[in-house]
Amino acid sequence: YKVTGVQTCALPIFVAHIINATPHRSMILDVGSATTFFPFYLAKAHNSTVVGLDSDPYHLFHFSACAHQVQKKMGVQRLPMPIQTGGETIPFADETFDIVYSVSVIEHIPNPIPAIQEMTRVLKQGGTLILTLDTNYPFSQAASGLTEPSLRALLAALSELYSLPLDIPPYPDTHDILTFQKIGRAHV
Repeated sequence: YKVTGVQTCALPIFVAHIINATPHRSMILDVGSATTFFPFYLAKAHNSTVVGLDSDPYHLFHFSACAHQVQKKMGVQRLPMPIQTGGETIPFADETFDIVYSVSVIEHIPNPIPAIQEMTRVLKQGGTLILTLDTNYPFSQAASGLTEPSLRALLAALSELYSLPLDIPPYPDTHDILTFQKIGRAHV
């Protein structure tokens, strides 16, 4: 694995990372999809197959209920496929997806390492994993997201697991982004 970045960013920059990493006709996995237009956009703009995982049946019901209206309004040929499951068990074969991304989900998983291992398992060689992490520092403890010690612990665990140099960004924001590219087999 190669770390292509650990940085602070605003959500539009995160979206640009995904769009720039997406070749046409890609297989894309959105972990913690909920109900957003982004999977539909990727499906249409890149003629890609998008799978959205979410453990919450309400999000998937809402996603499915909106899908045909969105399809008509956006002209999406391939509807994203919603699947109800948590990130700890992804029901796809090894190396299925060109891109795996997760927006503001990791901080809600009590033990995120198994979920990240699953994301890397289903990622193709040369594929890109993009994660955003909501943090609550240097703001207040009332803000939702990872605390600085929690983020340090997560980055240390990922550094050890994947032999990657990960460190906390010097100027954290409410959205920190991790991007990885799978360039070789790692022991996960």
